[in-house]
Parts: sequence; C-alpha cells; structure tokens
Amino acid sequence: PAPAPAPSSTLSAAQQKPRYEWYQSGTDVTVTVFARDVRADDARIRIADKSLGVSIRLGPSSEFELDFHLCDTVDVAQSSYEITPSKINIVLRKARPCWWTDLQSKDDGELGAPVRPIPAEVLQASGVSTSAAPATRRPQKNWDKIASEEEKKSTKASPKLV
Repeated sequence: PAPAPAPSSTLSAAQQKPRYEWYQSGTDVTVTVFARDVRADDARIRIADKSLGVSIRLGPSSEFELDFHLCDTVDVAQSSYEITPSKINIVLRKARPCWWTDLQSKDDGELGAPVRPIPAEVLQASGVSTSAAPATRRPQKNWDKIASEEEKKSTKASPKLV
C-alpha cells in the first residue's frame, strides 16, 4: 500500500501558503489572512489611505506578500488589525459609507469607479450618519449644577421658618 499523505502540520511553512478573504459592511472592510503559527514579529501590516500591504515571514527563506491598491479610500486612524496564531484580521474603516464591488481598484489605480452608494434608508436603519459632516455628540448635562440651581430656587421661593 502507498504511504498516507503527510498531515498538514508537517508541511514546511512555504508549502502552507496563506489565503485571504474579505467582506464588508457599510462602514468597514474586513480582510482576513489565514496563516498558521503567525507570530506578531513575523508579520508586517501597512495600512495607507489607498493601499494595504501584508508581509508574513513563513520561514528562514520564505515570505508571503499581499499588496493591494484599494477600491476606495480608507480612514487609516480608524483602521486596525489583530494578529493571532491562526490568522491576521484587518479592519479598514471606509472614508465614506459605500459598497465596494471589489477589494482592489482597477489596473489604472483610479479610485471611486467600482463603488456604489448605499441607499440612505439602509444607512439610517443601521445607524450610520448620512451627512458628510462628522457626527456630533450632544452636550453633557451637569446634573450637580442643575441640582444646585434647583436648590437655590427652592430656598428663595419658600420662606424659612424659625
């Protein structure tokens, strides 16, 4: 009989080529790179407003690279990533709410063409602001000040009994 194939854990790091998937919401694009035994010091993630780069050292002489010119602009400050032993999860915050038709831009690097606007009703139902202006917080009430003012009003209004 022929020997059984080697289990995947005995394959060299170079033979275990990582794969990636991506999905999106109205506000974020998530890219997940599946790679075994990834350590934080073996991976480099580069997020720019129009590009994403992922480099993973797979062994002493092997490296896996992904370089994307993104379909649309992302907010670098609001984007993040997490490296775990089995995957790298990258969350890119979209600069504007829209639906990307692809992760990467066209060959000429032109932005904006492969995105579709998300209907305002869908955005409102999901709690995403449809205005171009950033969402503002309502001013906080100072309840101690309000209580103090109410107390002053009540002491002025009622005569003191001696």
